[in-house]
Amino acid sequence: MNYQVAKKTFASWIKSGITPFEILNALRKLQVVGINLDQEDDPQVIFESINSTGVALTNSDLIRNFLLMDDHNQDQLFDTYWIPIETLLRRNNSNNDLDQFFRQYLITKKNSTIMERKVYFEFVDLFKKQRFTHESALQELKTYAKIYASF
Repeated sequence: MNYQVAKKTFASWIKSGITPFEILNALRKLQVVGINLDQEDDPQVIFESINSTGVALTNSDLIRNFLLMDDHNQDQLFDTYWIPIETLLRRNNSNNDLDQFFRQYLITKKNSTIMERKVYFEFVDLFKKQRFTHESALQELKTYAKIYASF
């Protein structure tokens, strides 16, 4: 399944003008890390604290992993909701528009200004207060993403 996803992704990159040589150079920089967790470890907390590149994780990275990690329907939720949201809002391999969407979504839902550095924490707070399931949150985000993308 990972092979099919990678094949589809590479094909879309080539179609958009990225050369196979550029893809290969990027892959040469790829590092894969495996971390064994104990039963009491929280994978989300571990994910939030790991960042070997020194580049801060984006709010959309954190939100995606919060919504998809540990869910038994992770693949279905990713394909049905996250990929369409990302397709609507991600530009030039950048999370900037996606991050701005989450901030605007929270401003709308909470009816107050949200500082960018607090977007993830405010999202988790809203998730808990609204008693969202992972799927219901993603359904709502997909609906809002369609509206946001039209602007």
